[in-house]
Amino acid sequence: MLEAEVYPATTQKRVSRQAICAVFGESYDPVAWQDWRWQMRHRLHRQDQFERLLALSHEERVGLSLPSQRFAVAVTPPFSALMDHDDPHCPIRKRVIPREEELVAGPGDLLDPCGEDQHMVVEGLVHRYPGRVLLLAQAAGAAYCRSCTRWRLVAQGDLNALPRRLEAILGYLHAHPEVRDVLISGGHPLLFSDDRLDALLSATRSVPSVELVRVGSRVPGFLPQRITPQLAAVLRKYRVGLSLHFSHPRELTPEVATACDTLADAGIPLGSETVWRKGINDDAATLRKLFTGLLKLRVRPYDRCRCDAVGYIAFAHIHCQGIGNHAPAPRFHQRVRGSHVRGRCPGWGWKNPVAAGNRGGLRGGNVAFAQLGRHALHLPRPVPRMKALRLGFVGDCQEEYLAQGFTPAHVAEFDPRATVKAITAGLPACGHEVSVVSNGLALAQALAGGQRFDLVFNIAEGLAGFSREAQVPALGKLYRQKYTFSDPLTCALTLHKAMAKRVVRDAGLPTAPFFLVENPENLQHIPFPGPYFAKPVAEKSSKGISARCQAKDTHELSLVCKELRELFQQPVLVEAFLPGREVTVGIVGNGPEARVLGVMEVAFTERAETQAYTALNKQEYQERVRYRLLKDEPLGHQAGEVALAAYHHLGCRDAARIDLRCDASGKPQFLEANPLPGLDPVRSDLPILARLAGMEYVALLSAIVEAAWRRP
Repeated sequence: MLEAEVYPATTQKRVSRQAICAVFGESYDPVAWQDWRWQMRHRLHRQDQFERLLALSHEERVGLSLPSQRFAVAVTPPFSALMDHDDPHCPIRKRVIPREEELVAGPGDLLDPCGEDQHMVVEGLVHRYPGRVLLLAQAAGAAYCRSCTRWRLVAQGDLNALPRRLEAILGYLHAHPEVRDVLISGGHPLLFSDDRLDALLSATRSVPSVELVRVGSRVPGFLPQRITPQLAAVLRKYRVGLSLHFSHPRELTPEVATACDTLADAGIPLGSETVWRKGINDDAATLRKLFTGLLKLRVRPYDRCRCDAVGYIAFAHIHCQGIGNHAPAPRFHQRVRGSHVRGRCPGWGWKNPVAAGNRGGLRGGNVAFAQLGRHALHLPRPVPRMKALRLGFVGDCQEEYLAQGFTPAHVAEFDPRATVKAITAGLPACGHEVSVVSNGLALAQALAGGQRFDLVFNIAEGLAGFSREAQVPALGKLYRQKYTFSDPLTCALTLHKAMAKRVVRDAGLPTAPFFLVENPENLQHIPFPGPYFAKPVAEKSSKGISARCQAKDTHELSLVCKELRELFQQPVLVEAFLPGREVTVGIVGNGPEARVLGVMEVAFTERAETQAYTALNKQEYQERVRYRLLKDEPLGHQAGEVALAAYHHLGCRDAARIDLRCDASGKPQFLEANPLPGLDPVRSDLPILARLAGMEYVALLSAIVEAAWRRP
């Protein structure tokens, strides 16, 4: 009924249903195509699947090669059928296919841009506004939009998680009668079976104070076959409203129209939010067509909002975010409203509104917009700026060494190109000029040739030996070049974990009993009983640490030590196993100005390999680890004191991360120091800790640079 008006014929070469089915070795079956469960089983995930359907660009190939734990990809067959085979700028492709730009973390990017984690009162329930809560039914989705604010969760979708936590959620709702509005989202709650959705809605409606229940879902657009009369009857039974999400008029297909008719005919209120995204809907004609098409489908376009500052994603998708980008934004939206949709599209909503007639300005260091709604638009507060510096960035990029023939095991401690891009994009946001000098060898050649910088920003791990992290600092000393982080002595000392523990122990700080196994005969001289924990004495990034490292007696320990010595060709550090909680402490600054940024607990989920921060647990942290900032707990204060003392005794500078673990009595014990802490804005512990403590990534980089520049 709307195909000619909403989705007119175009010159695009659309992907056929037959081609999609052929990817899975099947023939097109019209009956199977209408089965939403068949559709879920035939979602596109992998690069080779997209290669068979589309002429992928280089940027798309790079994006599809990214780790699925960070950049989850899933596209349903109906949505795939809307893609243009030849055009990499196709708005449908840009909605769901990752691109190379997502390697870059821009200034102000956040892992949790909506602050949901810090307002999660019980697992799966976010209470951010007084009378409204967000119930996260599940993390899985039918398809994954590239601008998703919860991409940190979507790769670990668990359809069985809700029953385990529903009792606590309902208990909280009963105990807080001020909550009158419950938004159920995720993920896509409509992927539950009709019976499970019925049970969830019934339980939510059983709370006397709950007056309004809404479901947020993109299923009608991504998977219209899921919208059946039976599903509509369940929603109608509990007087549920639906909050949908559409971004481009091509999405309004006849199948989507049928799904919306099924819902609207059942009396389900329908509204749609639209995220304003670069290259997809950032022109007035597209938005007018989208809003008009939605109104014809009886869907109210109630909310137009900017893409949130999602880490690694915002750079590729945010449009008109921040100072100076597309200043005429209010006039743009005035053209959208005008006589075309006035009176039919309501107010401008509550999420990052871009209101017609607004006037932007600077007030107290913030960018502020006058607004028609009741929620102001808040953009990140600018980082206080010191003198602009010429920085030389030095690091060891994994991809560069792999191209030279190094093995993945050899470069496991090195930083991926995504981290390098994030840092070199973040430092200019602090007001500094950055030149990439590659690795330590390139720095040596540059300094020997007379090149100098105001400051070298050093994250280089070095190539080999117990003193490898001291190589760049030693060059700085040799050529009188200032650099960030610790000096050669501290870098060499802390990499050798046994030496670091000796210094800490001799300073009177608590650390577990330890012994250095340099040869098999040493094992008989271990002066303390098991259980034990063994690890390579001079590796980082949890290299060599697995569930096997925990040994209950000397027999098991001998096998572990033999394996580690052969694998890493270095002595093995054996410690008395600590059964308590594990924490990591972030510290920034020098001398008396050094301060604890925060104390973060590293808690292990039921999916963890073991209750230790192993390489596998760290790599798959989204499923296996939960991070929590310890604010007013006694453990937080105790750990902070021990870590700060260790920081000073070991000679750390500018910033570092100190790891501790509690003994059986709950007393924190020093494990190791990291004077060159990882700085990936998403997966590294120090940026995660800083984010939980309220410090944005760019502010963390700025604090490190300022600490290094101001010390003698």
